[in-house]
Amino acid sequence: MANIKDVAKKAGVSISTVSYAINNIPKVSAETKEKILRIAGELNYQPNFTAQSLKRQKTETIGLFTTDICSPYYLEVTRGIQDALIERKYDLIIANIYQGLRSTAYRLLRDRRVDGGIILGSSDIPYRVIEKIAQKKVPLVVTDRSPDEPKQENKFISKLLVDNFNGAMSVVNHLISLGYRKIGYLSGLRESYDNQKRLEGFRQALQAKKIPFYAKWFIEANFTENTAYSKTKEMIKTGDLPEAIFAANDEMAIGAMHALQNEGIKIPEEMAIVGFDDIHLAKLVKPALTTVWRDEYKMGRIAVDMIFDMLNEKDHKNVITMPTRIMVRESCGTKLKNKPNIL
Repeated sequence: MANIKDVAKKAGVSISTVSYAINNIPKVSAETKEKILRIAGELNYQPNFTAQSLKRQKTETIGLFTTDICSPYYLEVTRGIQDALIERKYDLIIANIYQGLRSTAYRLLRDRRVDGGIILGSSDIPYRVIEKIAQKKVPLVVTDRSPDEPKQENKFISKLLVDNFNGAMSVVNHLISLGYRKIGYLSGLRESYDNQKRLEGFRQALQAKKIPFYAKWFIEANFTENTAYSKTKEMIKTGDLPEAIFAANDEMAIGAMHALQNEGIKIPEEMAIVGFDDIHLAKLVKPALTTVWRDEYKMGRIAVDMIFDMLNEKDHKNVITMPTRIMVRESCGTKLKNKPNIL
């Protein structure tokens, strides 16, 4: 395969002139550029962009890494990231980081083939992996992590969080205001910071109104629709059901809804359900799902801003928390008959 020296020799110009022409740098005439590009094509010359990016010390590419690229929640976040990068004339590469230090994503970061990385749903990735990447001076934005982890601040790691606690409190308080007392919890992954704070908000809302927390209706469903469906089916078989369910994300809420409806249990007449995230499907399911909204598209754009603040060594917040608000729809019903409003 031809190299840049071969192109320069045949064109009768210097190697730097070929480089200017290939990279569209306005230091050569249009005639010379056209000649060089024609000869490069004849010789089937392929520029080594990896070597070029290492020389420039930037790739003009940002990596988006997650353990679940199919999650509906991430679609709007990804769109926000994509649009923000297009405006900056940067490319986006997406990879799975499920295998930690053995993943392609880790190699891209380790070898600095991206200028920075955004890691979505990073709670199941050991922090040692994240810190090992940051040691390479590659800026990272992580989600679903405790703001206190690690204890020592790292200028190459920023956290983009959600107000999970207050979001959960608001939607559970809404259920309580409608008269529900026996409320179950569909849990995500135990190690997930988002799940932990949503569970805290759930329990605090119950405790504030002296309503019991029922361990028998605490169901682990790891944030997935399919697991929530099967776990809800198991609960239905026991014949001992709560009046309402708070699912720690919309995917689990939708899975539970399908399980209940398939067993002839009417929502919200016989069971109320609320979720968290306000994914696109939340308003399309029947009945439409009451849930907690956060601006996912804006989260994506903010994540990009955080990356570039670190790249440009600007003063910036290491932790940003996105606000939430309740979206009341049909799945939680109206106030139960003969149940007092104790809000």
